[in-house]
Amino acid sequence: MTYTRDQIDAMLRTNDAAVERAIIRLFTMQNEDEQQWATTNAQNGRGFGAADARAGTRFARWLQGMDNKNVVRYAKKSLGHPRAQSIFGRYCQDGGTVMDRARKIALKHSQQLVDYANAAVEKEQARHAEMENKPSKVAPLKPMQSDVWYQNEPPAGTWAATARMMAKGDNSGFDWDGWKEEMKMRSM
Repeated sequence: MTYTRDQIDAMLRTNDAAVERAIIRLFTMQNEDEQQWATTNAQNGRGFGAADARAGTRFARWLQGMDNKNVVRYAKKSLGHPRAQSIFGRYCQDGGTVMDRARKIALKHSQQLVDYANAAVEKEQARHAEMENKPSKVAPLKPMQSDVWYQNEPPAGTWAATARMMAKGDNSGFDWDGWKEEMKMRSM
């Protein structure tokens, strides 16, 4: 299953943790010199646009605990951290919060996030297809109900897999199971 921009946008509108992960992903898509200087100098359709490069880079560094040289030196912090508003308030527009600005940046660049998510799904599907077509010298083991990996890993590209991926490392208390069920109902 591939993702649509509407699906990714819905996730970004409702979940702060998804916004933070999106900011980090966009930062990693920047060229190395763009990451270093918090600018956009290549029109390659990757990472932050020129209007969002400084704010997006500063947010991504904060989230990852990086200093201005992109070296991890501090604890990772959320954009909802009490000090975030006083540090990044100048990047906010019309009295909004840091999370509001980060959400605006993520939504503006969400097509890149869709492309990234779909590339990961396609890569996983290709890997599975390759494994199915590859002759094996050893008979494959059949999964047993008691196998933890069999019980806990939903198929890639499903709402369950997406919810599982988003929930990893998310300490916000967001109800990912509820989100999964809501998205399943919407897609029916």
